[in-house]
Amino acid sequence: MSKYSELMVVEKRQYKSLMFDLDQSDHVDDCYMMYHIPTGEKVVLYADNSRWSTMSWDGKGTIITDEAIYFHPSHREWGSDNRIPLSDLCSYVIFQENASDTVHLISKERDQSIFGRTVNSKDTTGSELVSLLSALQKKIRQSNTREQAAYERTLAHVMGLIKGSFRENGLLPERSLKLLDILVREKSFAAEVAYVLAENEYRHMNEAGYFRFLDTLRMQPYISAALIEQLQRPDELFLESFLQDISNPNALYLTRSLIETYTNLKTAPRLSMRQCVILCFLCVRFEDWAFFDEVWKLIAHVLPEEMRWRIQSFRARFANEKMFGVYEKLMGNKPLTSMELGWKDALGLTPLHYALILRNRNRVMELLDEGEWNRFHSPFERDKLVDTAYQYAFLASVLYDDIELIERVIDETTPLFSSLHRSMKQMDFFIFLEEKRMEESGDEACKKRIFEYESMKREMRAEMRQMAMEEAQNARKKAQAIIETSHAFSRYLFYLYMDLDGLYRLMADTISSWKVARYKEFYFITPTDRDMGMEARIYPNEESGSFDIPEDNFENPAYRRKREEAERAERAAREARFKAAREAFEAQDAAESWFSAEAHEDILILKKEYRMLVKQYHPDVCGGAKATRIMQAIMDERAQILEAMETA
Repeated sequence: MSKYSELMVVEKRQYKSLMFDLDQSDHVDDCYMMYHIPTGEKVVLYADNSRWSTMSWDGKGTIITDEAIYFHPSHREWGSDNRIPLSDLCSYVIFQENASDTVHLISKERDQSIFGRTVNSKDTTGSELVSLLSALQKKIRQSNTREQAAYERTLAHVMGLIKGSFRENGLLPERSLKLLDILVREKSFAAEVAYVLAENEYRHMNEAGYFRFLDTLRMQPYISAALIEQLQRPDELFLESFLQDISNPNALYLTRSLIETYTNLKTAPRLSMRQCVILCFLCVRFEDWAFFDEVWKLIAHVLPEEMRWRIQSFRARFANEKMFGVYEKLMGNKPLTSMELGWKDALGLTPLHYALILRNRNRVMELLDEGEWNRFHSPFERDKLVDTAYQYAFLASVLYDDIELIERVIDETTPLFSSLHRSMKQMDFFIFLEEKRMEESGDEACKKRIFEYESMKREMRAEMRQMAMEEAQNARKKAQAIIETSHAFSRYLFYLYMDLDGLYRLMADTISSWKVARYKEFYFITPTDRDMGMEARIYPNEESGSFDIPEDNFENPAYRRKREEAERAERAAREARFKAAREAFEAQDAAESWFSAEAHEDILILKKEYRMLVKQYHPDVCGGAKATRIMQAIMDERAQILEAMETA
């Protein structure tokens, strides 16, 4: 018997589902043949994987001999990949996420499943296999320092995987937390594990929960007091890396995992400046633009300029990344969803702007049918020159000679033809009445009136066409004025409209770096190779690696709204109570006694009724001389009752 089999069978009685002593079984020869086990090895145990397992279609289990672990290849061919020597066991981390999940052996080279997940929650075979292999591995490591060193190298590799997953997901996924439970048992990794778990707890943005976690760390045997003291200052330790992760526009999986963080910050009564910055990035990720604007108004005036640029750069990049999908659909003539119709890029351009810029007449006509474009407002309604450049009618008039399309765009996006449309509907109604009258009476005069109404409608359509032509001429004059002006932002918009490749370059040039420009307090992406005559920065840059955030705190806008709503409700309730008390007071006649018979006998009841009467009839509640007289009568009667109680 080998040393491995001796270590395995010594405590075999505690395993209820694992099958030992297979050398006495009639099927042992089948195992050797099916699992390609050399004849020199002895089968020690069998982990049956046939209970509704997902490991393989034919439900074969895992065999451990006195030399190696054999497991079914699932959908692969038999070979060396299906055998792990027990002499290499300390090069693996034995892992199972839960009692019914797959059993893994994780090394620096591979993550190998050796026992499949079962759907039978009462099946303990997998967890028993993990327990046995872990006990065997521990005994080997205790007796051999070289094996312990190999195990620690694997643990270091697993720690690297966990940290990489942490950065990708924003928070530790359940699998990583389970792996950390294994690592924390090793003294050499305890401090590193505690640090990672503390950072994970910090990212939930729940201060009370974070310090409760620190209290649990104090009870851990390998955690030093110095580390606990260091973790008392989480912002200094973890803020920088958290902001780097959430401000990375390429980290696509962060948003989904940070819902709890976002909720915790939105519901906090007060927010530090650092929490406000985190919340700004999360508002962009969750597309909560209204709340972003509220938080931005709180902090923009006190944030360092570089920090303002970082936040707005991320917002602009995020908006453009989203609109790139719209751009690709328009280029591929694919339909847009109702949600995509309402999207805007960093410049505030909509899908209809994109279709017009791409000179795609058919898509323009389709979008005019699908959306309600007359609700569009440019970001610069008070700046007439810039606002003009944003209007759909301006864009159609400058880019197209198609008067039918221009007229349609004006009709769907402006109120210019509203009065004419109302008049035409009225004409249609008159025509309907005349046709009905002609059917009933056969009056030939009706035909003449119908002809007159039809003529009036044709005149109105001609008037609409003439107005569209005049609007197009005016737009082209304004375009010429924009070309000749020194207004940098308007000229940039016009350049984007006229350059057929401008939109593509705007989207594609942001893969490795992107250029952000600012007009007033409006930040947007521009092509990296063009100087637009406006303040601009390229990201990422050397300065974007650090975050300089001053100390300050603010009342949460969401909490303030709830507080103000509660205060309004309380005021309304007070007013209602006052009104009811006033009405009762006005109807109150002189009472024989203000107190009940019980109050004359029991001082506790007297005190209770007195308090109720004061709340109802105090002059501060009811006001006026009558309230004073009634209150005086109540106090006098109370004094008499107390005096009677004392003499009794």
